Amino acid sequence: MRLISLSLLVASMAAGYTTTASEHHKAESTAAPSSPSIHSDEPHTSILPGHQRTALSLELVPTELISNGGSQTLSIDIEAHNTTSSAISTSIAYEVVSDQGTVITPAVVDASSQLAQAASDVSTATTPAGLSDGYYFVRATGAWSSNSTFGTTSAYLYFVVKSGKLSVVDETDWHSLSRAKEGYIQ
Repeated sequence: MRLISLSLLVASMAAGYTTTASEHHKAESTAAPSSPSIHSDEPHTSILPGHQRTALSLELVPTELISNGGSQTLSIDIEAHNTTSSAISTSIAYEVVSDQGTVITPAVVDASSQLAQAASDVSTATTPAGLSDGYYFVRATGAWSSNSTFGTTSAYLYFVVKSGKLSVVDETDWHSLSRAKEGYIQ
């Protein structure tokens, strides 16, 4: 029963959780800056101000750029890490959002899983083909529970599409070059 409730929590949170562009702009990055190359070995993790690491840590790692005719898609590993010394139940969802806050891919919820102490698990996200030119981000949201404690965490991966070509960009470039600073529209 707890895993079903956890999945519902993530699905409802991912579908209803929105922040303004300025809140995203203020987000602190815990990952080292990476080049706009998709072959970056650096994981992409952002933690909103005032939030600290929790029992579940998420990292988004771009793994493969796939060409489909005139457009490209990006395959991304969502790495979930149990940072505690006890087992936790987890549920992960991801969505693709434009720089104006429009949800491009509604929340996709992975099956709930159990992570042993200090264990990791990987699931895969894929950006949709045929995205219009512009700036986007992938938001992965994870919910976890252990005994009587629970929590959520999020991680972001920022990218741009130009003439059908997709490139990963760092958070600072995304915020300075995207339309996010113009205001939030939904």
